[in-house]
Amino acid sequence: MGRWWRPTRPRPTAPPHDPAASVRELGALLRGVAGGLGPGSLGLLGAAVLGPPPTAAAAAHRAAAGLVGAGPGLTPSGDDLLSGFLLAARHFGPPERLTALTAAATLRAETSTTTLSAALLRHAARGDGTPQTTGVLDALSGHGPLRPALSALRALGHTSGDDLALGILAGATAALSPPPATAPPRSTA
Repeated sequence: MGRWWRPTRPRPTAPPHDPAASVRELGALLRGVAGGLGPGSLGLLGAAVLGPPPTAAAAAHRAAAGLVGAGPGLTPSGDDLLSGFLLAARHFGPPERLTALTAAATLRAETSTTTLSAALLRHAARGDGTPQTTGVLDALSGHGPLRPALSALRALGHTSGDDLALGILAGATAALSPPPATAPPRSTA
């Protein structure tokens, strides 16, 4: 991988920029875009990050099983969706919310997808991406306009750009959502 491109990390959010407003703009720009797997696949990801810890781990394994290696392409659609999600959720939220999903996805990638796609998932799990994915994350963080960055990303592959963009949207939305509420301790009195 290092021979063809150098993974990059997105820049931190530029103060006083509001990434939530940019994420809403991204959602509007992606309205009607289905990607290679269709909209139902996004539901697998939210519970893996937003659910309470015991259910998040089970949801992470379901998400990895349902997405890694799924769909068309040299980097299958499910992998692209998951890579975009991991990158954005890690960039905009605490990485510890991704522990179960990262572990499940990288483990499953070892045997269930292409070598190229497995490498991209490992990079995404560390917070590194292609210039096009980090370009969108930089734009969402207030470092430039979103439309040209999104156009460059969507130009990748047959469905890869759309799947990565949808994953970024889902990951940023999940990361910017409040953490799951924990149940209050039970009284023994």
